[in-house]
Amino acid sequence: MEKQFKYFLTQIKEKTERLITKIDTQNKEIIRLTEDNKTLRNTLNKQKEISKQIKQEKLEQEYSQFVSNKDKNQKQEIEKNIDNVIRVIDKTIMLLNK
Repeated sequence: MEKQFKYFLTQIKEKTERLITKIDTQNKEIIRLTEDNKTLRNTLNKQKEISKQIKQEKLEQEYSQFVSNKDKNQKQEIEKNIDNVIRVIDKTIMLLNK
């Protein structure tokens, strides 16, 4: 009887040790996965920040291009108006000289 009891206790001890080892292994895997998750979140946040910066730079570039085009159009309009004024002055001078 005592022999059977010792055998039974030995079996319980071995199974308990295997379970503890299994739990330790799973805990290590959970810790590793948690670290991986943190790393992935950090990477995702960095990518989001970079994406925001790229969008901001693109908007600034588009705005700059818009302003540049507007300035060019205004400059062309002013030059056109100056040319028209010069033509009118030339015609007026011609008429006055007649």
